[in-house]
Amino acid sequence: MKPLDCQTERGQQYIARERTIAHWLTSQTGLPHIETPDPCGIDAIYGKDQQLWLVEIRCRLGLFLVGNKVFQKEKKLYHETILVTHEKIERAQRAAKYMHGKYILMIQIGSGHILWWDLTSAKLDTRSTITRATCNGGKAKRINAFIPLRDATIHPGLPQ
Repeated sequence: MKPLDCQTERGQQYIARERTIAHWLTSQTGLPHIETPDPCGIDAIYGKDQQLWLVEIRCRLGLFLVGNKVFQKEKKLYHETILVTHEKIERAQRAAKYMHGKYILMIQIGSGHILWWDLTSAKLDTRSTITRATCNGGKAKRINAFIPLRDATIHPGLPQ
């Protein structure tokens, strides 16, 4: 049987990076967290005093912050948005709404910067595109959300 993407060597490297970012967010906010089992659409849950955050953490190491855009090294293109599978966002938004919490998306990019968005009730531009299927490669055609970089909170981030 073929292993899940998160069980491959590359998948484990991404998970280790996500966990480092999860601990970093606790150090920045003071909110304690628990990590969820893999695979899961939510990577960590933060909470304290009736404040609840459901956080999805992603790594896009082929993207680099250049001014108010991201540069996609592989294709040598600049973008004002970052794509994320829309279905994953919708599921997390429903969970956050059900739990009266926030849905936070965090993405660490190749320049080390950490971008984050509160997508709890965000209405995003969506369309069908062909993108990389998983951290292990491949291609997938699916509905993606185009998340504006202008709406991100940008932190200098962690060393690479």
